[in-house]
Amino acid sequence: MDVTQTPTADWDRLAADAGFRCWPIDESELLMRPQHNGQPFRVRSWCQSPLELEGKSTHFGYVHSGTATLRCSSGRFDLKPGMYFSAAGSVHLRGTGTGQVISQPDYQGIFQLGGPAESSGRL
Repeated sequence: MDVTQTPTADWDRLAADAGFRCWPIDESELLMRPQHNGQPFRVRSWCQSPLELEGKSTHFGYVHSGTATLRCSSGRFDLKPGMYFSAAGSVHLRGTGTGQVISQPDYQGIFQLGGPAESSGRL
């Protein structure tokens, strides 16, 4: 199926078929614990409340709205909507923002900070 020609009404069905799920970000919570090739992941949302993430994991996060402060071994960083990060070890998020974090236990990734992501691509 050519997804570029898919009517908007079919996106929910297409996403469900692909295993993609959407959640409202209205509270801080652990959303799911999926596995891929035997490797566990944790998917969390945060909503205007502190989020403390465990060490011995790499955390990949995205700020959806508001602002957040990221504290990790690489320093303290102020994030705004559309920014993303990757940080290994203990991570602390605070602020008025909402977002999502995917953590992979027992993986030592690199620190990366970027964004804000563009609303549309350049190509």
